[in-house]
Amino acid sequence: KKVWIYKIQRKLKTFDYGAFAAHVDLKSITIPGSVAEIDDRAFYNCYGLQTVIIQRLVKSINERVFN
Repeated sequence: KKVWIYKIQRKLKTFDYGAFAAHVDLKSITIPGSVAEIDDRAFYNCYGLQTVIIQRLVKSINERVFN
């Protein structure tokens, strides 16, 4: 079974619509404060996702990030 590890670049500003959609093997993600917005369905169908750490500098988390 694959385990996906992503390193989010500090210059990334937005998680676009469906950015990680359907990555069922994604277990954990830490979103750095450089990300200003997390768009709809960024983590749609990420059934294996157990831990999401969002640094407090993130300004906007859209309503449907996980569905």
